[in-house]
Amino acid sequence: MRMRRTAACVALGLLAGLAAGCGGRDGEAAAPVSPSASRSTAAASPSPTEVPPVVKVPGRDGQAPPQQVFTERQLKRALLSPAAFGKGTERIEAHEGPFEDTPAQRDGTWTDCRSADKDASWLGTATYRGTAVSGVMMRVDRTKRPPRGHRVAGQMLKSLTVAAARDSHRLDLAILGHCRSYAGDADAGTAHWTRRTRPLADLGDEAYLETSRLRNGNEEFTTFIVHARVGGVLITFTGGEDATEEQTVSAASRLAEHAGRTLYDVSP
Repeated sequence: MRMRRTAACVALGLLAGLAAGCGGRDGEAAAPVSPSASRSTAAASPSPTEVPPVVKVPGRDGQAPPQQVFTERQLKRALLSPAAFGKGTERIEAHEGPFEDTPAQRDGTWTDCRSADKDASWLGTATYRGTAVSGVMMRVDRTKRPPRGHRVAGQMLKSLTVAAARDSHRLDLAILGHCRSYAGDADAGTAHWTRRTRPLADLGDEAYLETSRLRNGNEEFTTFIVHARVGGVLITFTGGEDATEEQTVSAASRLAEHAGRTLYDVSP
């Protein structure tokens, strides 16, 4: 993954399926909300002792039509609304459209990791296509001029056939296992990434937590990302600024439960 990103983009880095880099694949600008001068404003987020319990999410492999791919309209209904993240939360970015993941795209995404590899077979040879929607949530204080805020969460849903979703999910996990530690060029010198994963039980058909740490100069950022599969739907939930592991998994389970119920129990 390329390193020439501002610190404000770090927590949203893995929403690259639709929005490669901050602002989206096609360079869409975010809403005009200035990040807080200090990350301490995230204290408004719930403390770990107030984290809602993790919701058990049933798998859908035995129920999901194998070839079904949901439309962008259906996927949008399955995203959590801003209200689910507390008072003052707004959706400041939203993307929807066709989804495609090719070997060439993966090669570009993981250039720094594979720079010393002559054999890039671990990137896979398959191309995956479907539909996708994503949204970035920010808690905003509009009493300030200009408004101030901090990111609360990033959520993405991708719909593929069940077999393609299963293969894509497992390939992404394998890539993260290969790219556990690597370095790349950055504006402040050399940036170092470390990534670790662990499986999550009772969160759809299969799921894992990714812990991503970026050290760039004297700064270090830790981001928690949950990757889950519910039938043919791939769910990526990225914790916001200063979000804990517990907060991220709890919120991701609510997104996965809502998406599975909305798409498979409600959608025509």
